[in-house]
Amino acid sequence: MQDRYLLDTNVIIYSLKSGLELPEAIYCTTEINKKEILSFYKMTDDEKETILAIFSKINILGINDEIKQNAKDIEDNYSLPRVDAIICATALAYDLTLITNDQLLHQVKEIKAESFYFVN
Repeated sequence: MQDRYLLDTNVIIYSLKSGLELPEAIYCTTEINKKEILSFYKMTDDEKETILAIFSKINILGINDEIKQNAKDIEDNYSLPRVDAIICATALAYDLTLITNDQLLHQVKEIKAESFYFVN
C-alpha cells in the first residue's frame, strides 16, 4: 500500500520554490490550502502554472460533516485556529499523515504529523 499524505500550505509553497519533486505516494491537500495558496501567495505567472500543475496531480479534499465535527472538537481541545483545526480534522477523517512545519499542528494527538525538511 502506498503512503498517503495531506500536504499543508507551507510544504506546497516550499516545494514550489525549491523545485522539489515529491517521492511516489498518494498526496492530498484541502480546498482551504488550495485557496490559501492561490489567494495569499504572490506568484509569477510561471509559478502559478507550476502550482496549478501540482494541484492537478493531488487530491483536493473538501469539508464534510465528519470533518466539521472533528474540527470543532480539535479547535476546542487544542485552542487551534479554525482553519488549522479543519486541516487536522481532514487528516483524521481520511487517515492521512499530515506533512507540515507548523509545530502547533504536531500537538494534535489524534493525527499523524511529520515535519518536512529539505536536505541538500
